[in-house]
Amino acid sequence: MKYKERYINENLTSLDELLHSLENDTINTKFTPDNCSTDVDNENKTELSALELMEDGTVGITNYYICFFLLCFYVLVVNIMLINLLIAIFSNTYADSKAKSGIIYKTQRASVIVEFQERPWLPNPLSLIYFVCVVPFKILKQCCELDRRRGGSFKKDHPKNSDNSHATKLRRAQLIEAECMVLMRKREDEKKDGMKFIEQQNKKIAASVDRIAEELKNITLKQWKDNLFPSGKRPANAFGTAVSQAMQAHNYKPATPHKYSLTPDAYANYGITRVTLPAECVDWDVSLDFYDPVEFTDENCNTDEAIYPDKIKFNDDNEKVNRISYYKPYKVDSGDPLNPRGRTGLKGRGVFPRWGPNHYAVTVVTRWYRAGTGKQVHNKTRPVMEVLLLKQADRTDDYLHLPSVHIDTEDPHKIQNKLFLRNMCYNTSQKKGEYDSFNKLQELFKNSGTTELDKAFKNKTTLYRGYFDDIHNTDNAWMEVDVINVHFEPPLADKPLEKGPLIAEASWQKLDSKVNLRNAEAWLVKRACQALKAYNPYSGESLQ
Repeated sequence: MKYKERYINENLTSLDELLHSLENDTINTKFTPDNCSTDVDNENKTELSALELMEDGTVGITNYYICFFLLCFYVLVVNIMLINLLIAIFSNTYADSKAKSGIIYKTQRASVIVEFQERPWLPNPLSLIYFVCVVPFKILKQCCELDRRRGGSFKKDHPKNSDNSHATKLRRAQLIEAECMVLMRKREDEKKDGMKFIEQQNKKIAASVDRIAEELKNITLKQWKDNLFPSGKRPANAFGTAVSQAMQAHNYKPATPHKYSLTPDAYANYGITRVTLPAECVDWDVSLDFYDPVEFTDENCNTDEAIYPDKIKFNDDNEKVNRISYYKPYKVDSGDPLNPRGRTGLKGRGVFPRWGPNHYAVTVVTRWYRAGTGKQVHNKTRPVMEVLLLKQADRTDDYLHLPSVHIDTEDPHKIQNKLFLRNMCYNTSQKKGEYDSFNKLQELFKNSGTTELDKAFKNKTTLYRGYFDDIHNTDNAWMEVDVINVHFEPPLADKPLEKGPLIAEASWQKLDSKVNLRNAEAWLVKRACQALKAYNPYSGESLQ
């Protein structure tokens, strides 16, 4: 520290002057044993430290910061950039190896096959026998090859001699390359198929979004129209804010909504179109203040039914007309019976003869399908059966139908089913409307005696009794059915059909595939197949 004090006290201007002064002192100093003592505590000892000389200098401080900056830069480059670069190189190498793994595997596999094909088939030291036996064949092969090159005729152009080792290896290499190319193309095709699947899913999502947007647009337009008209001046058939009101009733979950009774074009022949209803608006418990659909009644269906239902007693059986539902008691609003399954988008009686429930006796007549040999035909270990279907003359559609007749009263003995089959399928004498009167039917039944048809009906099976989801159902008139299955056995099953005057066609339809029935009636045929354990072409389908 004394040199520092000296540097300050003598007002030296630079480090060179300080060193020059120290050099003079060293020259003038005489060294003796006394002043050359090794005692470090001696204050008169000559002490020279470069760190002490430079600690207050500008050059030392500058070099210190430069070194610190370079050290930080080195640590940054080595620990961050170079390590990340090394990781990237490893990743790229791994990706390349994985991409070429298939080709490497094929090449190594081919080399192993070639090696095992060319090596002796005897183990050492017995392989010596193999080489002793092979040498003559090799010599003979070389001679044949030499003779062929010279133009000789010894086994000329023999196919085995035309292949040499070089051509064989070349062909194997080409096969390996072709197999590798096929593998690469297969992977590319899989990638393209994945992209096509994603594109198809995107198109489906886009179509769903467009459909939802269109529905929201229609809902908004309907609400806007409702706001334009006051409630007293609202035009007929206005749907109102039905959808928004149904959305408010989100806690309600209908038990069994309509499926086919909401068909819009069921009355297209009459120029009538139903009001389209969302599923949330079907139930009567959902409040729709402006629900006012078209009202339609075909007066030609029944002339003895009242035009307006306000004076009819519903949910009652007066022994003439049974208006008790097979399904459950239904509501009556201002004299109008209400469909127990909910709204249908159409008021009135439609094409039905009665207000409220219209009861129909439906008969599913079946027999086993027998080929020309007379033996039953099976499909998937189950017997195939035939069903009797009709095409009525007063219907304009192309569908076939099950034998059914409208009934007004309970018929526990199924008299009307039997007489309908007898009159319509076997062309016995009858007049239109003869089977409408239950008293006449009972009288005909008593006088008919015991026939094969009566015996078949004794083994009848009840398939279903309740509400029938028909396309012609309306808010105030609907179809209910009492369905039985009657199975015919020979000789009744072999009796030829003769269509009645009200029937355009009567035929047996084989049930080895689907027949031309509406889904609601196909559901009844499906139940008959299940009851008889026959082959069911409608298996796995939800038809109801």
